[in-house]
This record gives sequence, structure tokens and C-alpha cells, in this order.
Amino acid sequence: MALTRKGFKGLRSVKLKSSNDFGKREPRAQFLKAHVDEEGQCFTILGGQSSAMLQTFAVANALVYIDEGQIIEKGQSYSVYLF
Repeated sequence: MALTRKGFKGLRSVKLKSSNDFGKREPRAQFLKAHVDEEGQCFTILGGQSSAMLQTFAVANALVYIDEGQIIEKGQSYSVYLF
């Protein structure tokens, strides 16, 4: 995360492949909590995506944005926002 004199600059975004499939029940766009592997080659969408699931926040080191109706498919590339 970078701060500038004018405030938050944003999270660094990279394209990485998913190591798992993830379908969602909610019919809305959302950010999913994810974990990027140590080599920075792929990411895993974590279980427990509810905002009340604090353990998932502790493990996550990235977010993945998906549009309404979109699913995550293993082996496909997506934009991953690192923190």
C-alpha cells in the first residue's frame, strides 16, 4: 500500500492464475479474499468469504475482484490486488 501527500494511491495489481475454482452465490460484484503463493505464481480463493470470517482476513494477502455472475476457474488469469 502506498500513501502519497494526497492520500491513498492504491493497491498494486498483478495478473495471476487461480489454483482453484470458486463459484459464488451472491448475484453481485465483490472482492474475494485470496492468498498468493510464496513464489507469486498463483493465488487461491479462500473459504469463509463472509465479512464475519476474521480468520480468512488474517490469512489473506490479496483481493480478487469479480463481476456479477462471474466465477473463478482454475488455471485462468485474473487481476489480483496485493497487500
